[in-house]
This record gives sequence, structure tokens and C-alpha cells, in this order.
Amino acid sequence: HLCYYEGLSIFAGCRLCVVQIEGMRGLPTSCSTQTAEGMVVWTKTPEVLEMQRGVMSLILADHPDRCLSCHRQEHCGIDGICLRDAVVTYRCLTCAKNKRCEFQSVSEEMEMHKYPMRYYQEKSSWYGPGHVELAIRRTNPFIELDFNECILCARCVRACDEVRGLSCYELSYKGPQAHIDTAFGLSLQEVGCDACGACVDACPVACILDKPSKWKGNAQRVV
Repeated sequence: HLCYYEGLSIFAGCRLCVVQIEGMRGLPTSCSTQTAEGMVVWTKTPEVLEMQRGVMSLILADHPDRCLSCHRQEHCGIDGICLRDAVVTYRCLTCAKNKRCEFQSVSEEMEMHKYPMRYYQEKSSWYGPGHVELAIRRTNPFIELDFNECILCARCVRACDEVRGLSCYELSYKGPQAHIDTAFGLSLQEVGCDACGACVDACPVACILDKPSKWKGNAQRVV
């Protein structure tokens, strides 16, 4: 799963937790399906795995995926051969959340680098001619926003709404134009953000990061 976050409402947006249930049509999401007496659930059938990889391919199509589906993944050494690729600017070693990214760990668990990206050549893909890279927002002194990394899990929206009650983020538009943005497209300071960090904690990728610790790696202790 990618959109589930403990303490937040069920969103069923990433569609990765699909399962097969005896006697039920289709492949429902496990996060939004209530258990019942005698229910028989399969989580690793060929149909389920095929659906999950298809969903991941869709998410990867609109995300810089060289750190997630690179064929060098099993051979890349500490000398960082990927950094010498002048064409691709997004690599695992250039990502501030490398080895702390849930999207990365899920992709590795599903071994997505072994499967062809179905939507890789589409015009709407990240590397396609129709893609427009968004500017990284660095005006806030505490939080940096890079919506190029966003996977539309809406965890930041729900954390800000349900935990803090501030509603600093919103899910805008639908379909291919859907994206997470700050409320009304304003800066975080203008929408009442108090820099609590709930969105930073909830974000599974490198979309929302706290600026002071962006390049410091894993925390050594929690206070």
C-alpha cells in the first residue's frame, strides 16, 4: 500500500492493496473491504500480482522512476555510476529520500525493474515530450515542496485536514490533470501553515521535505 497511513481515514487511492475474495467479483481493495465470517482471501494470485504491477506501471509513468525501475539496480556500486548519466537528472543517489522512500521500497519488493513499463513511451509519461516539470517551491523556511515527486496518495491532504485541521493542501482537478497543491495555489505561509511537519511525516516520497534535514540522511534518534 502507498495511500494508507495509520490514524487517517481510508482513501483507497493507490489501488495497490487489491486482493481476490472468494465469491466476490473483481479485485477489491483490502483497506476498504470489511472482513466477514468465513471470508476467503487470496493476496498473491497471478491475477492480483498482474493488477498490482499494472497499477504501479501507471504510477511510475508520471513519476521520475530511474531510481525505481533501473536495470542497473542489482549492479550499481558505491561509486554511483548513475550519477554520470547526463540525460537523466533523477536518480536514486540524487534523491534526498533515497532508502527512506516508501515508493522505492514497494517498487523493490514488487521487483518492478524486471518488468517492462507499459506506459513508458506514452506522451503523457514523465520522460515523454508532453511532460512539463514543475518548479520546486523553496520559499518556506522549513518545508520544501517538489510536486514532481507526487504520487497522489493524498496523505498530506488528509494529515493536514484530519490531524491538524488546517487544510493547507488540496487535491485539484481530475484525470490526467489531477495533482496535489497548496490551498488555492498559495504559499504555505499564506494558507496558515504552522510548519508542524505532519505532512512531512505522512509523505511517502520526496515530495514534501523538511529543509533542515533534507540531506542529512536517516535520523539517529527520536525525541
